Amino acid sequence: MKPDSPSAREVLLVGSVGLKDSEEVFRTVGSLLGGRMKRIPDGETGPRTSWVSRLRFVLEDNPSFEDDPREVAAGGRITHPTEGTRTWKGSAVIARGAAPPPRMRLKAGVRPGELRIGRLGYPEAAIDSYKGLCALRDQGVVPKHLRFQVSLPTTAAFLNAHLVYEHHAIVEPIYRGQLFREVDEICETVPHEDLAIQWDVSTEMG
Repeated sequence: MKPDSPSAREVLLVGSVGLKDSEEVFRTVGSLLGGRMKRIPDGETGPRTSWVSRLRFVLEDNPSFEDDPREVAAGGRITHPTEGTRTWKGSAVIARGAAPPPRMRLKAGVRPGELRIGRLGYPEAAIDSYKGLCALRDQGVVPKHLRFQVSLPTTAAFLNAHLVYEHHAIVEPIYRGQLFREVDEICETVPHEDLAIQWDVSTEMG
């Protein structure tokens, strides 16, 4: 086999795979691409299919945040002065995922030192998927050489998606701290030699 032949090329999956659940991803990807990969993701299925969109709950459920009244009044999400306004049906109450809701902002009077960010749910998802991967490897369904790949959005991706720009500097270190604590949890559970963490930088490169 020549090194530059298509059958010799390695494959890297970015994270999301359009299948039903992590078991289906592991079975399908492992059988079709397992010999050409070094890492295998769980596919980010179910609630995680929407990447950072699902993380809006982190701010919605936090009493320190509110919808940005400027975007509510504008009848749409204000993305950038040169882009104008993206309509989201002119209402603050829309079906989740149907259209971009207004970004959120800190409520007046919130002190940065008192601000807390709740759990993001990454360790729970990763640990559950890793257990499933180990079981399938023990059954010979997935090649044993494949590391478990955990793909994570950066702090910037979350902030750009859900928070008004002028509050990024306040929220960024607090959110980052929570994210890194959850990364530590993953690293404490999944053996290092069996783990690959991939940082998704799609918005940063756009």
